[in-house]
Amino acid sequence: MILAAGGRAMPVTGSNGDGFRLAQKLGHTIKDVFPALVPLKLEGDFFKRIAGVKFVGTAEILDENKPAASDHGDILFTNYGISGPPILQISRKAGELLRKGRDAVLRVIMIDSMSKESLDGLLAKRFHHATGKTVGFSLVGLINKRLIPVLLKEAGISDMKAPAEKLSTEEERERILDILTDWRFRITGTTSWPNAQVTAGGIDTREVDRNTLESRVIRGIYFAGEILDIDGACGGYNLQWAWSSGFVAGHNAALQML
Repeated sequence: MILAAGGRAMPVTGSNGDGFRLAQKLGHTIKDVFPALVPLKLEGDFFKRIAGVKFVGTAEILDENKPAASDHGDILFTNYGISGPPILQISRKAGELLRKGRDAVLRVIMIDSMSKESLDGLLAKRFHHATGKTVGFSLVGLINKRLIPVLLKEAGISDMKAPAEKLSTEEERERILDILTDWRFRITGTTSWPNAQVTAGGIDTREVDRNTLESRVIRGIYFAGEILDIDGACGGYNLQWAWSSGFVAGHNAALQML
């Protein structure tokens, strides 16, 4: 028998977790199951105002202020938090930390194409040459217009219509610089199974023969795909695992029929 019932991600396809329950009844251990390759929910009350804003940058998961996962690419703000390929790539680590009851922090670097020193010089030049223009206007062209009011408020600058030349001290620039290069958010959770591309967790692989994918608990039962505690990054790895494990399980189950 081959058990290839999938996980719980994208339940519209029929993945409802029944395979885990069957395997558990057969005596197998199920490692903690949670959504992976999934958008993140963040703490904050301004996300509806910037939902749909996209930029190319870097995202990191911080565990006790140390980078635990990182990726670069198109990042998208949503009305509940954040999404985009880099977020999906690092979401598993966020899920792990949250399941353990630990704080999960997201660090976003909106401008990662230049050093912090170079960016500081660019900001100083923009403010210095923006005589007669507002603080908000001086940032147009550097970041998305919809981000400017939120960024300035987060940086402690309440009046975006203030003259740009007044925003020239190192302390004020530093606050803006910190948002552009080190914007941090508390992760409150992930979105649910319908938004997940893959399931993390599943049948403990120590209870499965790595060469044949036959159960070590009950002879003659084989496993394939997402039901096992194996998941990978974006890029076709999970699909490849499904096909490859299906071939291995099918081949070895057929040999038992000979």
